[in-house]
Amino acid sequence: MEVTTVEISCHTCGVTWWLSKCHDAELRRTHAEFYCPGGHRQYYPSPTKAEKKDVELTNLRGRVAQQSRNIRSMHDERDKLARSHAALRGQITKLRKQRARANSEIDRFRAELEAVHVLLCAVAGMPLPAPDRRNLCRSIEACLRFDPEAEGDHA
Repeated sequence: MEVTTVEISCHTCGVTWWLSKCHDAELRRTHAEFYCPGGHRQYYPSPTKAEKKDVELTNLRGRVAQQSRNIRSMHDERDKLARSHAALRGQITKLRKQRARANSEIDRFRAELEAVHVLLCAVAGMPLPAPDRRNLCRSIEACLRFDPEAEGDHA
């Protein structure tokens, strides 16, 4: 059985010695203290590449999980807005129908007013003026006040 070794030098005294690759990997992973043959304290202060990759992988997994939550939240918001949009479209349709009914009632009322106006002018013997929808009520009031005999005296 062959053991693979790693050469290490002491940073204080410069002595070189060898550790098994497995032991070296464990010291790098745990950052545990060890000593050179001269008794100087040694350790691997920074994370290994594998540890850095593990940390990076953990961070990436966290970011992916956060993005997944954000996407779910956006989908929920989109669905909520779609339901709200559908409800508002229903309200708009309802209001349009109400407005159409109200406009048809207004048109029917105006037609009745115009008919009353024509009748009043005929009964009063007053000439029929051009229809003026805005002043129709004033025209009807004028028909009611019209006195053909008084008009004849002024002419």
